[in-house]
Amino acid sequence: MILIIDGNNYAFRTAAIHSLTNDINEDVTVMYGFIKMLQHMVQKHSPEQIFVCWDYGGSKPKKDFYPDYKGNRKHDSTLHEEVSRQIKLLHGILPLLKVQVVQTRGVEADDIIWYISKKLSEDGKDVLVTSSDQDLLQCINTKTSVYSPARKIEITLDNFRDIYGVEHKSFVDYKALVGDTSDNIKGVEGIGKKTASDLLTKYGSIVHMVKDEEAIEHLKKSKRTAKILDKENIKVIIRNLKLMKLGHFLTKENEMDIDAQLITQRSDDKDIGDASKTQLESFFTTHGLSKFADEVDNMCYVFSHTDLSNGNGHVKQRNKEKILF
Repeated sequence: MILIIDGNNYAFRTAAIHSLTNDINEDVTVMYGFIKMLQHMVQKHSPEQIFVCWDYGGSKPKKDFYPDYKGNRKHDSTLHEEVSRQIKLLHGILPLLKVQVVQTRGVEADDIIWYISKKLSEDGKDVLVTSSDQDLLQCINTKTSVYSPARKIEITLDNFRDIYGVEHKSFVDYKALVGDTSDNIKGVEGIGKKTASDLLTKYGSIVHMVKDEEAIEHLKKSKRTAKILDKENIKVIIRNLKLMKLGHFLTKENEMDIDAQLITQRSDDKDIGDASKTQLESFFTTHGLSKFADEVDNMCYVFSHTDLSNGNGHVKQRNKEKILF
């Protein structure tokens, strides 16, 4: 199994609900939480590879296409700067643990994760995406599932409808109708979650809804649902589908850059050498993470000795009592 982590989502979510400082009053919340999370995921899932994907400057194409995109987000500048500082530090140490870091200027982590998971699943690999961002639910297929830290549940094709009220294949259409307040994307006025869910359960897709004569007649029976057929609302829906569909704004250059990073960082050697261990120990000591510093040997052993051959999802480990979770 391949593990793909939405780095920004986890980092900012951790900073929003926890606070941890070291002996010199340096904030280490994100660094500590991230390493703990990685240890837990390695122990639980025994991944063959780990990718952590990051935003890099936001999506200029999406902003150019829709200037109000994410315009409602008011950042705490102090918190944002602090999280960004710790993210940069993580960029330096994650490769020492054989974790691949992927980012591309002007591309959001969502689109990178979608692209990588699509390539891997098409290649027959099992993939687990970790994020609380609903946009990444688009990655789900027969080979890919999404673990939501917020819900503490793994979401698959089998349980998707029970959780979200629509079939997975209709999810982007559903979001296009209701909008996405977190990204400042307005939906069709008057169309709420239940109405959208009911319509898509009945008709399957927006295309069917606005082209099928029976569906059109059904929509016209209610002033509220008839709004979907208005020319201006059709424009809203088309805009939303483009904004919300992961990968829509990826260019060939973006894809080539992502591919190049994957090739450059690829290594069949899972052993973590003494030089890396020394760097990790120095890093943890410098930032007052003494618990991690004391357990570098054990941490590296766990990260480099996942039992991939027997498929039982367990990690060969020593000194189990020393693993942090």
